[in-house]
Formats: sequence, structure tokens, C-alpha cells
Amino acid sequence: MTSKVTRGMSDEEKQKIYDENAKEMESCFSVTNAFWGIDKVVLSLKGQFHINNQELDLAASMKNNFSITKKYDKLGTISELKVKSSTFGSFLMGKNPFDGSYFYRIELIHCGLNISTDSIEGIYQRLNRALLLLEHEIGISCTIYHCEFQEIELAFTMAIQSPFHLQTRTLLLRCLTNKKVNFASSSNRIKDKEYDILTTNRSKNEEQVLYNKTNKAKRLGQLDKAKTEAFEVYRFETVLKKDKIKSLLTTCDLEEIDNLKIIQYLENLISIGVFNFIKEIEQSVINTDRELSKIFKEKPRATFEELLKKQINVAHSTNTPLVLDEEILSLINAKFVSKENRSRYRKNLIAKSQKELNINSEAFYLAEMVTWNVLIILRLMFDALDFARNNRLGCHKNYNTNELHIVQIPTFSKEFRNKIYSLNNK
Repeated sequence: MTSKVTRGMSDEEKQKIYDENAKEMESCFSVTNAFWGIDKVVLSLKGQFHINNQELDLAASMKNNFSITKKYDKLGTISELKVKSSTFGSFLMGKNPFDGSYFYRIELIHCGLNISTDSIEGIYQRLNRALLLLEHEIGISCTIYHCEFQEIELAFTMAIQSPFHLQTRTLLLRCLTNKKVNFASSSNRIKDKEYDILTTNRSKNEEQVLYNKTNKAKRLGQLDKAKTEAFEVYRFETVLKKDKIKSLLTTCDLEEIDNLKIIQYLENLISIGVFNFIKEIEQSVINTDRELSKIFKEKPRATFEELLKKQINVAHSTNTPLVLDEEILSLINAKFVSKENRSRYRKNLIAKSQKELNINSEAFYLAEMVTWNVLIILRLMFDALDFARNNRLGCHKNYNTNELHIVQIPTFSKEFRNKIYSLNNK
């Protein structure tokens, strides 16, 4: 199991952990550059449970990979028992205050670096390993006859050559969730590029996040902060709670949920994402057209300069730009210009956009082609589901190769972009 550096470690010990974790990260992409799988799950358990109090007290008194906390009721019997394990997650036994019956829950997580994810079969294996550990090391033996999902975390994980733009990530998350995106950072710096954690507003039954997994591993002391990795790992997670699981997968029973049910749900999620993607482009065209029309009436000779000011102001205040990228300028109707001049007007806007890029390439990102990049990633998500359909969900590893599969997000030359725009601008 991978671990992290802690205080008091020698440089050699730290380097060994960094190297092991980097090797583990690379192994996750030895077969594919991206994969869908199951990460954390919370299961309610029904069955026969027996606690050996002597073994439990002995385990609680020893230094090991788990912590045990107990609460007692007025009669001196255990009302709550919590086991936290760095090996599997956690186990909870609680007492119902109304009828005195006990309930049991287990949280199964990938400990350590946590890049690999599982199929449904992998969840069964994790559950069995956890139950064996509870029995042999803690003194809690159980015979399970029913499991229900209380929570399931589905994750898309990809290795990418270099960090992709904030607005690309924002648009991707908006398309997949149709929700407002919130920005956070794993560092204290406030530059846009440091917004490496994007979330949506949590609801009772679901939540989503898109974040840089490499940065998180460095923050946790699992990877060397001073080293630039050969690739970045990004993850999109959607967390479904019990009611949402039942609504989307028709059941919460572990026995009745298979890989195919999850894949079908994820296919629908991405398909809706593509539909939202189209709506985002259409809305950006409408908004840009409307804003240009207002500007043209007041300052016909400075429409692009004023649009740029508006673009920067809107992006800074809402983190959502008015113009998604350069192609939007080739799609506007521009009815405020005479019909014979519309094509030339669009071309002039694009030319000014490309000139601005040469002057201020860092701050000006219309040429990042946010919409094209989002489309590439949505296609990658579909491809990863095709792979899962044939090979099961989860991370697949090949320990007999040093080959790495990494997503290459292309850069689009001005010449290539202009060829595409000319097809739009007829």
C-alpha cells in the first residue's frame, strides 16, 4: 500500500515513498489514458454480527493501522462503535434509539494514492478484505446476507500531458452537471491557473467535483512538490446518495447492480453533457451577438476593444466568459451590420482577436479553443466507457510494460483555426 511522507523521515525515506507513488501513478495508465470506475462506496450491512470484546479491547490498545472509538449507553452496553482503517476505510455500528436495534455501515475507499478505481467485482473484493480484517485483527466477525448502497462515487480519471485551461475545465463541469461551478484551490495562491478544484453546489442526493489529482497528492505528501511530473492526473467525480442511486439505477441492492447498469447511467450522463455543450455554444453566440449589437450602436469603430473589456469584466466577476472561444466570433449573426459586410465584419473580429493574442498571450485565451477541447474530453469519456463495456469498469494495469498512455490535447494553429472559421463564415 502506498503511503505519504511524515515529519522525522530521512531524505532517503521520503524519496523512496515519492518514487513508489510515482511508479504506482504511472502503472494506472499502462493500459489506457483514461478510465471510468467506482471509488468510494458506503454500504449498509445486514447479517449476523459478533464482537469479541477481549480482542476488541486488545486491538484498541495497540498501535496499528486503525483507530477504534466506542460509546456506551446508560446500561453500559456499546451504543456506537467506530473503526477507522488506513487499509479499507471505516466501519460503524450504531444503536437505534427508538427500538434498541443495531445498524451497521461500512465505508470502502482506495487508501494511499487513490488513483485506481474498481468495477463492481472489485467492490466485492474490497468488502471481503475489510470483513476479514475486522474479524482477524479487531474481533468483529460477521455473516452478511444483504448489502445496500448508501453512497457511491463514480469517477473518470485521465492522464493529460499538461494542465488544461481553467475555462476548459469550467465548461466541461457545467456541461456534465448543468450547474453553477464554484472555484477553489489546493494552494494559497490566487492565480487563475491555481483554481485546481472545481465543484458544484451540493444537493441532498448528489455532488460533483473536477480536480487535479496530482496537486492533491503533492499537498498530501504523496508526491514530491519540487518535482514536475511527466503528466497531470485529473478526475471528475459524481457522488450519488441512496435516493439518487435508486432513482437512476432502479435499486440500491449491491447484488442487483452490475457494471452494465453503471455504464448505461454514465453514457446517459455524457450524452446529456453533449446536449448541454451545444446549448452553451448557442447561448454564447446569442450573448456575444447581443453585446456586440449594443457596442456597435455606441462605438462602431471600437466594437472588438469594448467587447474585450466586457469579456474580461464578466470573466473576472463570474468566472464564466461572455465569449467561450474564438470560434464564437465566426458564428455570430451580426445583423446590426449590413448583409454584404457581415462576413468581412466577422473576419475582422477574428483578426483582431488573433492580434490581441500576439500582444498578450497569457491573459487572452480565446485561442485556447475551449469548446474544441471540451469536445475532445467528452469523446474521451465515451471511449473510456466503450473500453469498460468490453473490459469492465475500473483501472487496468500491465506490470510487464513501461509504456504510458497519456492524453495529448492538441494546440490548434492559426491557419487551422481560420480554415474552420471560413466554413462557418459563409
